[in-house]
Order: sequence, then C-alpha cells, then structure tokens
Amino acid sequence: MVQLLGDLDRLHQEGWVFGDLKPENLIITGPPSRVRWFDVGGTTKQGRAIKEYTEFYDRGYWGMGDRKAEPSYDLFSTAMIFIQTAYPRRFKKPADAGADNLELLRRYISHSPPLLPYKKILLQALKGKYTDAQLMKKELMEAIDHRTAPKKTVEKRSRSVQPKRHRKKTKSKKYKEPQSFRTELILTASFLFLSSVLYFMGQWM
Repeated sequence: MVQLLGDLDRLHQEGWVFGDLKPENLIITGPPSRVRWFDVGGTTKQGRAIKEYTEFYDRGYWGMGDRKAEPSYDLFSTAMIFIQTAYPRRFKKPADAGADNLELLRRYISHSPPLLPYKKILLQALKGKYTDAQLMKKELMEAIDHRTAPKKTVEKRSRSVQPKRHRKKTKSKKYKEPQSFRTELILTASFLFLSSVLYFMGQWM
C-alpha cells in the first residue's frame, strides 16, 4: 500500500488520475517485491469525469462523492483495496437508499483486527479528507512504525540479556579450571610418594 500511494502521488503530480483502481489492475513483481499497474485505459486527466470504474471501488457507488477525476477519488479506491485484503469476497452496499454506507464500512474495518491499526487513515480516505497521496502515505508509514516499535524494544532487551549469561558461564569455567588442576596435582604427588615408599621398603627387605 505504501508503494501504491507513492506511485499514485507521482501520477497525480503529472495531472492524471488512475480511475479504475482495483486489485485486478495491479500485479506484484519481484524479487524485490514491487507493485505494477496494467490496463491503464481508465486513466483520466484531472478535472474531467472518470472514464471507467468498478462499483466496489467507486465512491459514487457508495454515495460518498462524485466521479470527478481528482486525487481523492484514487485514494478512496486505495482504501477499498485495503479493506478488501481482510474481506476477499466483496460485500455489497445495503439495498436501502437511506442506509449510512460510511457506518457500514466503519463496522467492517472495526471487525477486522488487521485493519484496526489503520482505521483512522482508512476512514479519512473514505471521507475524501486527503488532498494528496503523499499525506496518506506519510500517515500510513507512521502507523506501521507504531505497530512494529514494541517488537523492536523486546528484541533489543532479549539481545542485551544474552551476553550477560555468556559472561556468567565464562566465569564459572575459570573457577573450575584451577580446582581440577589442584586435584590432579595432589593425586599425582600422592602416587609418586606411595611409589617411592614401596620402592624403599622393597630395597630394605
């Protein structure tokens, strides 16, 4: 999603909107993994009416905006792609014309643990609050960093404990080595002493 937003920002800077943005028009290549577009027939000059669209990713279908080619149109579609990662089978809007579609999408986001850390960002995109893809990308990266920060702290702590354990083992070995050396020395001396005594006793007899 971060890569996609970066690419959309460059497209928008050139004065174009992708329009028919959906998973079927995206492909992952690599390694390294990279998002690529194809079927760019729906690309539209900003300010004009969207040429092609797919209902599920179209804010006009959800009654949450028009079909004017502007960055916020693509960002709405991006949020819907994000939501669909948690719900591979597309759901439909209620048949009731007076239904609150934003509330419906909010519930879908809230009921999916993987989407919850990005709930605020997704709702902002659905409401059309982002004026450019770069801002959405920045906030998404901050949310990702916030999610991974606690894990990094735990890893650092575990790494700092390991060297201390290693030092303790090293010290214990140092204490054991002199003791074993003394024992061997005493046993050797005792053996030589007894051998000498037996030798002299044998000579006298």
